[in-house]
Amino acid sequence: MHYIDIEYTVYLLPAAYDRMVSHTLFLAQVSISAAERLYKRRYKEIKSLDFNAAGYPVYLPRKKIYCTGTIYRYTLCKKLHRIVFVVIDDAVYVYDVQDCRQHPNRSLV
Repeated sequence: MHYIDIEYTVYLLPAAYDRMVSHTLFLAQVSISAAERLYKRRYKEIKSLDFNAAGYPVYLPRKKIYCTGTIYRYTLCKKLHRIVFVVIDDAVYVYDVQDCRQHPNRSLV
């Protein structure tokens, strides 16, 4: 069996970008350098979705906040943030960047 690398174009939707920036601004209140590192890590993780994005696990949100009939996928960034995205043809659309540290039960991450 051969594994084929597929290259995708990654699109960060405005709502997801706003969420990512809000997480960064929140952290910047404590440490500017930590906020810069966080932003760079998230951006690098999102950019890394350009190869084999369809191989990530399926995301099943508890609330129906997304379009039904669409297969959402996710990746975790150091168990702190979840990037939720959709793969359509040769494109990846990032729908959300969730801060998992806000959940009282981190074991759900």
